[in-house]
Amino acid sequence: MKKIATSLTAIFLACLLLAGCGSLDVRNASEKQFTVEEATLTLTSAFTQTTMDGYTGCFDSPTVAVLLLKESFDLMDGFGDYSLEDYAQLVYQSNASRNPGEVQQENGLTYLEYEFHNDDDGKDYKYFTSMYKAGTAFWLVQFACETSKYDDYRPDFIRWAGTVTFSDM
Repeated sequence: MKKIATSLTAIFLACLLLAGCGSLDVRNASEKQFTVEEATLTLTSAFTQTTMDGYTGCFDSPTVAVLLLKESFDLMDGFGDYSLEDYAQLVYQSNASRNPGEVQQENGLTYLEYEFHNDDDGKDYKYFTSMYKAGTAFWLVQFACETSKYDDYRPDFIRWAGTVTFSDM
């Protein structure tokens, strides 16, 4: 439960990954699959796998960061009985003070979007946070870029979020 409450608050650290923004368009690189524990997603070869405290997996590129958070069903009694919609509402409520958009469903995805201002670099970032229920855990997969580039990348975020699969299903 603690991870849910901190999932969006620790995001500013991810923005540090984006500090080295360059001109490479991550969409032009070849597709590449990445696996973190039982989760697999398809991004591009412009991403490199890295680590960040508090996250199950992280991927960085010159313009986009991707963060994965696994929240095991054994975090609390009955957590595994929650539906994906219940979990999404819990994530939304836990982060309501940060003004996320409402939980939405599109193209088979359950997600919410929000903006974050990073005081360290003075930039605004926007996040597409997709949520999943796997065999033993809920997962958050967050795609982030500078707010000014978000509309360009949003279709890619949706496409990449749609590639997420779990080996424990």
